[in-house]
Amino acid sequence: MVLRFVFTISIITIVSVLFLSRASAQTWPPDSIPAIFTPNGDGINDLFVIPGSTAQNGSWPALVVFSRWGTEVYTSRPYENDWGGKSPGGDDLPDGTYYYVLEGGTTADLQANGYIMISR
Repeated sequence: MVLRFVFTISIITIVSVLFLSRASAQTWPPDSIPAIFTPNGDGINDLFVIPGSTAQNGSWPALVVFSRWGTEVYTSRPYENDWGGKSPGGDDLPDGTYYYVLEGGTTADLQANGYIMISR
């Protein structure tokens, strides 16, 4: 006799609850946001650049970045592809994973969210 057990484990964190409450049914832009950037001053991948996030119809996306504890560490409205992994006070944020919400684009109700890793 063979017994089979199926276990389902759900982990819900403060950050995932935050994103679930802010998420939209639509995402923009699909699959084009980098997962890592390296703000180490070498001129290569020093900024979090989102392809296609240029001014369209006078509207830029807004970017909000959170630490893994859900603390907002960066906000920019409009976002101009200029975040170099620094806090609002200008200090380098520690290497690690951060979570973002990108709002805007050509339609105000479009959102994308995900994670970004900083590695210096």
